[in-house]
Amino acid sequence: MARWWSSVAFDCPADVVEHLAEVGVHHTSTPDVAWFCAWNGSGWATSTGVYSVEGAPGRGAGADEIRRLAAGEDRRNRILADELADLPQLSLTYRGYYVLTAPVLDVTLATAPVPRASRLVPDLWWPDDRAWFVASDTDLTWTYVGGTSRFVDALADVLGDRATEADIEGPIR
Repeated sequence: MARWWSSVAFDCPADVVEHLAEVGVHHTSTPDVAWFCAWNGSGWATSTGVYSVEGAPGRGAGADEIRRLAAGEDRRNRILADELADLPQLSLTYRGYYVLTAPVLDVTLATAPVPRASRLVPDLWWPDDRAWFVASDTDLTWTYVGGTSRFVDALADVLGDRATEADIEGPIR
């Protein structure tokens, strides 16, 4: 029977992702094939720019500079939206995800597709043999991990007091 537990990690920081991958790779028969889902609501292909330039809003050189910057962002967004549309997608009840596949350890190399690429922590990820599962969400402060008792115990040993057992019937935190 699988035990479920959760980590107290907010936004699943880099060191927790590394620990998950390093332990997880030893608790799967498919370390070279894992599935990673990134929430499609992150706004990677939408205009969200805020610009600060000199000049009165709507007039003169300041307004021209804002239009130039916004046009560049719109071009980038169209290209990125086309590329993201080519990725497989997974739809769950309340969220949609872009689906990627790579070796388990490559989770530590993931970056978000934005102009200044930032680290990407997948919202959902698991090895191909489904030996364990990791779930985070933009609205939650905890990352939930499920797997065999051996996997959970090994991960809890590495994370120490940053992990606590979660009741599958208990509240989501």
